[in-house]
Amino acid sequence: TSRILSETISYQERIRRITNFVVPTLADWCTVYIYEKEKLTLRASAQAEMIDANLVTQVAQNNRLLSENTKLSFGSIAKVGIPQLIETINDEVLSTLTFNDELCMQLLKDLKVNALILMPMSVRGRIIGIICFARCNKKGYSNKDLAYANLINRQCKALQGGARSH
Repeated sequence: TSRILSETISYQERIRRITNFVVPTLADWCTVYIYEKEKLTLRASAQAEMIDANLVTQVAQNNRLLSENTKLSFGSIAKVGIPQLIETINDEVLSTLTFNDELCMQLLKDLKVNALILMPMSVRGRIIGIICFARCNKKGYSNKDLAYANLINRQCKALQGGARSH
């Protein structure tokens, strides 16, 4: 990751490379959102070959996940600034995560998402976005995975050059 961030490349390319590095090492799919004009905006997405890219795109662009309506939504996690390890995805978690959006719940079920890490990105104490790591296989996430995601997040702080603060 350090090599990716030290190269002289565009901000957008760095984010894209981070998501590609994370998949399949830590996630079956990964999305990065950055605050732009007070709104989380999808900046990069990557998924393993076995994952349907169209489904990931639909989930990644779902406004319910990006809202601040529920304690587990991407927007809420980013706003609070505390990483969230969701070790097991069940119907109750899906309902909370999606604010009962049936389409989004079905998309996540179709992707067979069984664990998530939602990692706020901050620079100098200001939240600039969030990284979502998702696992779709039988192996969920552990605290060790959360620590690894946090390490990636710390290295992503070098991305601050093109990011707007929230």
